[in-house]
Amino acid sequence: MSGFIRRFFTGKLNEREMDFILITALLWIIIFFLIAQYFYANYSPFRNFISDQGNFEKIPRGFIFFSIACSGCGILIIPYFLYLYRRYYPETLLLLRIATALAITGCVGFIGVGIIPENFHNPHDIAADIAFGGFDLSAICYLFIYIKRLKKEKNYPFRLVFALILVYAVFFGLGTLTGVFPGLKNTSLSNYLDTKWFSAAFWQWMHFVNVLIWIYSTRIFLGTKLKKSR
Repeated sequence: MSGFIRRFFTGKLNEREMDFILITALLWIIIFFLIAQYFYANYSPFRNFISDQGNFEKIPRGFIFFSIACSGCGILIIPYFLYLYRRYYPETLLLLRIATALAITGCVGFIGVGIIPENFHNPHDIAADIAFGGFDLSAICYLFIYIKRLKKEKNYPFRLVFALILVYAVFFGLGTLTGVFPGLKNTSLSNYLDTKWFSAAFWQWMHFVNVLIWIYSTRIFLGTKLKKSR
């Protein structure tokens, strides 16, 4: 058991173990989010921000589940980014180190979101900005790592190239909408769409989903020809 824990925190798990951790992290956050929302009367992503689940004044019995969801998931995926580092090392070393540092920074911010309740607005918001910012910037760095790999691999599977284009089209497209769409509420566009689609809370949820899609897509892009973990 101690050997597993040591390998876990150094990113030295094998592929099957790491896949299990990734699945566990996803189920972890979904289950604990749903439990937190159970205690929040009439919770809706169109009305409520993600962190509303962690407000101990609004849901004194449920906020702890939001804390467990964020801090637990953040801890679980730190080793995954160390695993990615070991798998890609030593390619594009400087960029890889920056991407890894940013991703781990995002994980730490996510842990902070869980530890610091929404009631403490400034530090909580800072932790959220660190989380989103870290993951977003890491995703951009990884795009350049993937592009360099595509240039080196003559027989890179077409399905992975297609997946890469699709994931980053969604990433940048949804990221742009997240920043722009809430500000269009008072434009003529609101004549054609229900006002709920302009909700800042909804687009924060979309930003969160966007980050999750990117994190789990990195597993797909590992491919089969990469170096073994060191």
